[in-house]
Amino acid sequence: MSARGRILIADDEETFLHATADLLRREGYECETVPDAPSALDRVKSSSYDLLISDLLMPRRRGDSSAKAIRSQRPDIKAIFISGYADYDVASAPEDILYKPFTFPELASRVRSALESSPVCESNMDSAAD
Repeated sequence: MSARGRILIADDEETFLHATADLLRREGYECETVPDAPSALDRVKSSSYDLLISDLLMPRRRGDSSAKAIRSQRPDIKAIFISGYADYDVASAPEDILYKPFTFPELASRVRSALESSPVCESNMDSAAD
């Protein structure tokens, strides 16, 4: 079975990071994890991803400022941001924001929506239908 998409997850909360990756892997996604925003930037320079899931507020660099740097490397990557702060200034984030606490089905739905227009993911879905 082909992966439904390659996802990079960046979060400084280790339990959330690994649990989210494990759940998404069960849904058929290929996931890699990093503990902070600078590591996410380094990873997209050396590998290709369809989606970035990133905490907005992490040590060393905010996730949304890293997203701008990542976009300079990979303008086609989609992003979903996670925030534990409901009063976060949505206007400063370039993409979709999902506020904690949320359920896994909510996240999975956002992931599917973000990836449904990805050419790599569409070709994988076409192959799976054959």
